[in-house]
Amino acid sequence: MPKPALVLVPGAWHTPQAFEKIIPKLEAKGFDCFPLSLPSVGMVPPVKDLEADIQTVRRAVTELCEAERDVAVVSHSWGGLPVNSALDGLSKAEMTSNGAKAGVVKLIFLCAFVVPVGISVFDALGQKVPDLWRIEVRLTNKTKIPELNKI
Repeated sequence: MPKPALVLVPGAWHTPQAFEKIIPKLEAKGFDCFPLSLPSVGMVPPVKDLEADIQTVRRAVTELCEAERDVAVVSHSWGGLPVNSALDGLSKAEMTSNGAKAGVVKLIFLCAFVVPVGISVFDALGQKVPDLWRIEVRLTNKTKIPELNKI
């Protein structure tokens, strides 16, 4: 039985390059890896909707399933949020009951957010930013920005 294809979903502020050191090791073990680039990465202002990320994950997984590949989805950090919604109805059990030959067989969460349906990360944290989350602004030049002094 072939190994499942690995769909790699990065966290916020990460590109597919976040997986560049592990992909060769996984491929050497016989896994095909598909690192995703989430549309929300680098968005300004901050993300207010997960829909584009959800659709990116869903499209990648659906294409692999349509190619009759079982899929394991690996999500890191923020990546857990769109993954939780994107895979609705794509489990192997659900897919094969509808006549498909493949589906999602594993979910792997690496330091990822897993929250109940209808709950945001902010809600899950009691609508309070944890003290350990520190906002740090680093300027790459000597320009002073007055608004940053208020942070």
